[in-house]
Amino acid sequence: MSDKQQYPSDKQDKFMLRLPEGMRARIKELADANGRSMNAEIVHRLEESFSKAAVSIEELEASTRAHKKGQQILQSIGEFMEALSETSPEAMEKAREHLKEKYGENRD
Repeated sequence: MSDKQQYPSDKQDKFMLRLPEGMRARIKELADANGRSMNAEIVHRLEESFSKAAVSIEELEASTRAHKKGQQILQSIGEFMEALSETSPEAMEKAREHLKEKYGENRD
């Protein structure tokens, strides 16, 4: 049995890493500037990138939902315009003119 004192960090995962030339010095400079060890700087930057990725995924999902909702609205407007043209050609023409004025030429 070893009498070596155990530290909490001895129980953490370890990962050997090869860095491109010059990166170690850049990490060291940033760590010093931020008052961290090199290890803490690397861990901090990894955690930061994970949280940014999570935000990006949330933003993408929200954008996708908004796009789908927009498509549903456009489909409903199209169905309404079709029904309107069948029941009242005059009202349909007024609606077309209003949309043209508000949003520009039809892009069918």
